[in-house]
Amino acid sequence: MRNPAVLTSVLVVAVAAVPAVRAGYASVPVPETLELNVQANHPDTAGLPKDTKAVPEFSHRRHAEEYLKGRQTFSRFPYEDSFTCAACHHTAQAPEQAGSCLSCKDADRMFAAVGGPGKVKNLFHEVCRTCHKAAAKAGAAEPPTRCSGCHR
Repeated sequence: MRNPAVLTSVLVVAVAAVPAVRAGYASVPVPETLELNVQANHPDTAGLPKDTKAVPEFSHRRHAEEYLKGRQTFSRFPYEDSFTCAACHHTAQAPEQAGSCLSCKDADRMFAAVGGPGKVKNLFHEVCRTCHKAAAKAGAAEPPTRCSGCHR
Protein backbone atom coordinates (compact mmCIF):
# COMPACT_ATOMS: atom_id res chain seq x y z
CA MET A 1 0.00 0.00 0.00
CA ARG A 2 2.98 2.31 0.35
CA ASN A 3 4.02 1.98 -3.29
CA PRO A 4 3.57 5.47 -4.83
CA ALA A 5 3.42 3.99 -8.34
CA VAL A 6 0.38 1.94 -7.37
CA LEU A 7 -1.22 4.83 -5.54
CA THR A 8 -0.76 7.22 -8.42
CA SER A 9 -2.54 4.83 -10.76
CA VAL A 10 -5.84 5.17 -8.97
CA LEU A 11 -8.36 7.82 -8.12
CA VAL A 12 -8.59 8.71 -4.50
CA VAL A 13 -11.68 10.29 -3.03
CA ALA A 14 -15.00 8.49 -3.47
CA VAL A 15 -17.46 11.31 -3.69
CA ALA A 16 -20.24 11.99 -6.13
CA ALA A 17 -19.70 15.75 -6.32
CA VAL A 18 -17.26 17.89 -8.26
CA PRO A 19 -14.65 20.25 -6.84
CA ALA A 20 -13.30 23.77 -7.13
CA VAL A 21 -12.72 26.02 -10.10
CA ARG A 22 -9.48 25.87 -12.04
CA ALA A 23 -8.22 28.95 -13.75
CA GLY A 24 -9.32 28.88 -17.37
CA TYR A 25 -12.17 26.42 -16.80
CA ALA A 26 -15.87 27.02 -16.41
CA SER A 27 -17.07 27.47 -12.87
CA VAL A 28 -18.07 24.24 -11.16
CA PRO A 29 -19.97 24.41 -7.88
CA VAL A 30 -18.05 23.12 -4.89
CA PRO A 31 -20.21 21.46 -2.25
CA GLU A 32 -19.64 22.83 1.23
CA THR A 33 -19.60 19.33 2.72
CA LEU A 34 -19.86 15.74 1.53
CA GLU A 35 -20.39 12.42 3.22
CA LEU A 36 -17.50 10.14 2.37
CA ASN A 37 -19.04 6.72 2.50
CA VAL A 38 -17.98 4.44 -0.32
CA GLN A 39 -20.60 1.79 0.39
CA ALA A 40 -23.54 4.19 0.66
CA ASN A 41 -22.49 6.15 -2.42
CA HIS A 42 -21.85 3.02 -4.51
CA PRO A 43 -24.26 0.29 -3.36
CA ASP A 44 -23.98 -1.58 -6.67
CA THR A 45 -20.22 -2.14 -6.35
CA ALA A 46 -19.70 -5.77 -5.45
CA GLY A 47 -17.10 -6.76 -2.87
CA LEU A 48 -16.98 -3.59 -0.81
CA PRO A 49 -16.71 -4.35 2.91
CA LYS A 50 -19.36 -3.16 5.31
CA ASP A 51 -18.63 0.46 6.19
CA THR A 52 -18.84 1.03 9.90
CA LYS A 53 -17.35 4.52 10.06
CA ALA A 54 -18.19 7.08 7.41
CA VAL A 55 -16.73 10.55 7.20
CA PRO A 56 -19.83 12.69 7.56
CA GLU A 57 -19.69 16.36 6.70
CA PHE A 58 -16.26 16.19 5.07
CA SER A 59 -15.28 19.83 4.57
CA HIS A 60 -14.90 19.54 0.82
CA ARG A 61 -15.00 23.26 0.00
CA ARG A 62 -12.58 24.22 2.77
CA HIS A 63 -10.15 21.51 1.62
CA ALA A 64 -10.35 22.79 -1.97
CA GLU A 65 -10.24 26.50 -1.22
CA GLU A 66 -8.22 26.77 2.02
CA TYR A 67 -6.56 23.71 3.54
CA LEU A 68 -4.69 22.56 0.44
CA LYS A 69 -3.42 25.95 -0.73
CA GLY A 70 0.35 26.16 -0.36
CA ARG A 71 0.63 22.68 1.13
CA GLN A 72 1.69 20.63 -1.87
CA THR A 73 4.64 19.12 -0.03
CA PHE A 74 2.27 17.28 2.32
CA SER A 75 0.24 15.61 -0.42
CA ARG A 76 0.74 12.15 -1.85
CA PHE A 77 -0.02 13.58 -5.31
CA PRO A 78 1.36 16.73 -6.95
CA TYR A 79 -1.01 19.63 -7.55
CA GLU A 80 -1.06 23.41 -8.02
CA ASP A 81 -2.84 26.01 -5.91
CA SER A 82 -4.90 26.92 -8.97
CA PHE A 83 -6.24 23.34 -9.09
CA THR A 84 -6.23 21.78 -5.63
CA CYS A 85 -8.67 19.11 -6.78
CA ALA A 86 -5.71 17.06 -8.04
CA ALA A 87 -4.42 16.59 -4.48
CA CYS A 88 -7.10 13.91 -4.08
CA HIS A 89 -8.60 13.47 -7.56
CA HIS A 90 -5.12 13.06 -8.96
CA THR A 91 -5.98 12.06 -12.52
CA ALA A 92 -8.33 15.01 -13.06
CA GLN A 93 -7.13 17.70 -15.41
CA ALA A 94 -10.27 19.84 -15.02
CA PRO A 95 -12.93 20.22 -12.33
CA GLU A 96 -15.43 18.36 -14.49
CA GLN A 97 -13.19 15.28 -14.34
CA ALA A 98 -13.00 15.15 -10.55
CA GLY A 99 -15.75 12.95 -9.21
CA SER A 100 -16.22 9.66 -7.49
CA CYS A 101 -13.38 7.26 -8.14
CA LEU A 102 -15.76 4.31 -8.19
CA SER A 103 -17.68 6.02 -10.99
CA CYS A 104 -14.47 6.46 -12.92
CA LYS A 105 -13.76 4.42 -16.02
CA ASP A 106 -10.60 3.25 -14.27
CA ALA A 107 -12.32 1.78 -11.20
CA ASP A 108 -11.41 -1.79 -12.21
CA ARG A 109 -7.76 -0.77 -12.51
CA MET A 110 -7.96 0.89 -9.10
CA PHE A 111 -9.41 -2.28 -7.54
CA ALA A 112 -6.66 -4.37 -9.10
CA ALA A 113 -3.97 -1.97 -7.86
CA VAL A 114 -5.17 -2.06 -4.24
CA GLY A 115 -6.03 -5.76 -4.08
CA GLY A 116 -9.75 -5.70 -4.78
CA PRO A 117 -12.81 -3.75 -3.62
CA GLY A 118 -12.30 -4.90 -0.04
CA LYS A 119 -9.05 -2.93 0.14
CA VAL A 120 -10.30 0.44 -1.14
CA LYS A 121 -10.58 1.84 2.37
CA ASN A 122 -6.82 1.35 2.84
CA LEU A 123 -6.13 3.55 -0.16
CA PHE A 124 -8.28 6.37 1.19
CA HIS A 125 -6.60 6.10 4.57
CA GLU A 126 -3.15 6.24 2.98
CA VAL A 127 -3.91 9.38 0.98
CA CYS A 128 -5.70 11.31 3.71
CA ARG A 129 -3.41 10.35 6.56
CA THR A 130 -0.27 11.07 4.56
CA CYS A 131 -1.28 14.70 4.13
CA HIS A 132 -2.75 15.12 7.61
CA LYS A 133 0.27 13.69 9.38
CA ALA A 134 2.79 15.64 7.29
CA ALA A 135 0.94 18.92 7.89
CA ALA A 136 0.70 18.24 11.63
CA LYS A 137 4.36 17.28 11.88
CA ALA A 138 5.41 20.47 10.09
CA GLY A 139 3.18 22.54 12.37
CA ALA A 140 1.52 23.99 9.27
CA ALA A 141 -1.96 23.01 10.36
CA GLU A 142 -3.90 21.10 12.93
CA PRO A 143 -5.58 18.42 10.83
CA PRO A 144 -7.12 15.45 12.55
CA THR A 145 -4.67 12.58 12.86
CA ARG A 146 -6.79 10.21 14.96
CA CYS A 147 -9.63 8.08 13.59
CA SER A 148 -12.31 9.94 15.53
CA GLY A 149 -11.14 13.24 14.05
CA CYS A 150 -12.72 12.31 10.71
CA HIS A 151 -14.86 9.23 11.30
CA ARG A 152 -18.15 9.22 13.15
